[in-house]
Amino acid sequence: MKSKHLVQKEESLLAIAENIAQVRANIAAAAREAGRDPKEIVLVGASKMNDAAACREAIAAGIDVLGENRVQEMTAKLQDHAYDGATNCSIHCRRQE
Repeated sequence: MKSKHLVQKEESLLAIAENIAQVRANIAAAAREAGRDPKEIVLVGASKMNDAAACREAIAAGIDVLGENRVQEMTAKLQDHAYDGATNCSIHCRRQE
């Protein structure tokens, strides 16, 4: 039997994929309405405050760009392989001032 925490985590990751699919559908509809190719539009997600598993799920679901707020978070997530599988995904981080 799965623990309650594991079930909640799986549901959360599934929700990421479902949300990205819905956003993609909305983008496609709006692009068609505007006479644009949906593939021209870049989907950007903020990965701050999310763990490595959530980042991997977003990448697997087709996010184009992930944004991090802090270099420290990005470095930790790189060590946790958060961006594995990102073939076309860019990772952007705000420059420290």
